[in-house]
Amino acid sequence: MNDDAELDLAARIRVGDPQAMRVLLDRKLPRIFFFARRILGDSGDVEDVAQETLVRTWQRAPDREPGGPGLDAWMHKVALNLCLDRLRRRRETFLEVLPDLPDEGAGPAANLEAIESRNTKRKVQ
Repeated sequence: MNDDAELDLAARIRVGDPQAMRVLLDRKLPRIFFFARRILGDSGDVEDVAQETLVRTWQRAPDREPGGPGLDAWMHKVALNLCLDRLRRRRETFLEVLPDLPDEGAGPAANLEAIESRNTKRKVQ
């Protein structure tokens, strides 16, 4: 999309043109999806981030200044912030709930064998 087409699309979205939003959805959703996937990996959060990015674009477009960053750059910044929020939540969740760790010590059978081995050595001496 050239600069003039993007400016026109942004202006149409700013005034609430639903057809412009459909065009935006067709053109930008795959890129936003793959952008989020590169950051978040294969998680269910990717679709949520892509959808939320488009919703915020639609809701906040009227408030954007025409001379600001391009629509594409702005959408990627929104997606990046949403991805970072998800990653922070993941980290906090993992720190709050620590998993049960397996006992690294010898099992009961190994302990019995060691005791029997010591007893056998004592009897031989």
